[in-house]
Amino acid sequence: LYGVLIAGRLSDRDQSVNAAATLGLALLMIGFANWRWSDTPRSFHLPTDEYWITVLGVRVVATKIVALALAGALSWLTTIVLHRTDTGLAMRSLASDRTLASVLGVSQNRFGALAWAMSGAVGGVSGLLLADLVRLEVRTLTFIIVPAAAAALVAGLRSLPITIAAGLGIGVIEACGAAYPAVSDYRGILPYALVIALLMWSHRSRTVAIVAKDGR
Repeated sequence: LYGVLIAGRLSDRDQSVNAAATLGLALLMIGFANWRWSDTPRSFHLPTDEYWITVLGVRVVATKIVALALAGALSWLTTIVLHRTDTGLAMRSLASDRTLASVLGVSQNRFGALAWAMSGAVGGVSGLLLADLVRLEVRTLTFIIVPAAAAALVAGLRSLPITIAAGLGIGVIEACGAAYPAVSDYRGILPYALVIALLMWSHRSRTVAIVAKDGR
């Protein structure tokens, strides 16, 4: 609904306006969920929790295996769609330059709504898995986007396989921090610190490029 009713109307607006709109919608939904169901964490279990395998003495439930396999399959499928179909070409052209894509006949409303629908479907399935693997609580599931953003920034927002690998790496490092009492209480800030550092580095790179081009 957001892609059909709102996103198309903001396609020509500044990126900060688009960011504020999506953030505002997220906060509105958080508030509604807390009002309707309260913010009490709930348990959620999938049938796959009943099965597991042992790897190096560690029990790995089937839900985690399903999540990893699903991430890999979606990464492969998304890459195929974006690079080998007309729909993917249209989406990539909109991501690169909306104005030029519109001049060439690409419908912003149509493909924008399609992109939102696809991401919404993936987000819904991911939410079910995360509610089981993490916990069923509104704010936790909302702000889990931060580690995902950190992984995407490590990949330069260009490669889904690298994003998955980066996400696994961040998770492993964060989990290893639990073994050291001095840092175990602070390991949750790793994704936030990584996002800040990568954003500052990318801004620095653009600044250097602009200075080199202008000679000032």
